Amino acid sequence: MQLVISRSSIFEDSLTQICGLTLEQLRTEFIINFAGENANDAGGLTKDFLTSLITSIFTSELRLFEPIRLNSKVYKLSKAVDFAEIYKFTGKIISKSILEGIPLPIRFNQLLLEQILGDKKNFDLDDMKKLDPDLWESFQNLNSNNCDELFMTFTIPDGKSVVELVPEGSLISVNNDNKLVFTMLYSQYECFELIKLSLSALKAGLFEVIPEYLFKLLKPTDLDWIISGIDTINLNDWHLNTVYKDPFSASHPIIQRFWQILQQYDQSQLRKLLFFSIGLESLPIGGFGSLSTLRGDPCLFTISPLEYRTGAFIESHTCFNRLEIPLYPDISVLSSELDLVINSQNQFFKENYN
Repeated sequence: MQLVISRSSIFEDSLTQICGLTLEQLRTEFIINFAGENANDAGGLTKDFLTSLITSIFTSELRLFEPIRLNSKVYKLSKAVDFAEIYKFTGKIISKSILEGIPLPIRFNQLLLEQILGDKKNFDLDDMKKLDPDLWESFQNLNSNNCDELFMTFTIPDGKSVVELVPEGSLISVNNDNKLVFTMLYSQYECFELIKLSLSALKAGLFEVIPEYLFKLLKPTDLDWIISGIDTINLNDWHLNTVYKDPFSASHPIIQRFWQILQQYDQSQLRKLLFFSIGLESLPIGGFGSLSTLRGDPCLFTISPLEYRTGAFIESHTCFNRLEIPLYPDISVLSSELDLVINSQNQFFKENYN
């Protein structure tokens, strides 16, 4: 299924084109063409498209999803009741990514994973901790201290209005005798009632592409890994599951220096290099040993040589999980060249998708 997408309007273009696809078309292989770019999609552009699109949705000014706390990459649903079709569309994109084996650069909170799978039957106050750790801490403080003079009522602010947690809740003050009831009702509203419509729409999209009964086979941790992959990079796993193209080998000076440099990197730097090399910030459940093409063929991380020329850059072919390193006559420059790659946001490097 061929899609022509403009990077500057990736959300709008995708919504228009994908919402009109049949179920059969949604499940077939996408071939992505980014407007104004001369590149053929053998899988790398599809990775780029799906990860960029989901990032656009999750960071949209529509605020369909919100981080559970400041600077967190773990998200919760918002109340955006007027955007049911966009939540459904998001569900389709997540399921499409699962089908393609593409881990996405977002994570859902534990409670939302349970709700998607239908595992959440009973409520307790600790569910709020999964959804909003800061609010949960506030409730812990409230329940542990005197609240008779806080002038709170059984209501929740909702824009320019308030939601009453019980009939005539605006007339009922929160006190030491009823504060536990208040925090329970508040938490139930935040965890369930507030997101009921958006959750229903998200699940409808998810289950349209992948049947619901297949999700029922999963636990919340399984679903988390399938959607978001493994974001902690095991350097030893990376090293053991790397293929070298002649004249590179494990004993080649450039390769030995490459691994020495990576041992000095923190997780953030390793993820940036991983993204440059394979087009993903996280790994499939099986780690580096399970890397494949989008068509399912085994395709381990590979380091190939490039003929050295003045001004040569390190390049990548994300379709085939391949990093290409020039045959530098002076290997001492490798460190600075790799630093340039991970600090550049990939803006200065020509990516080959063939």
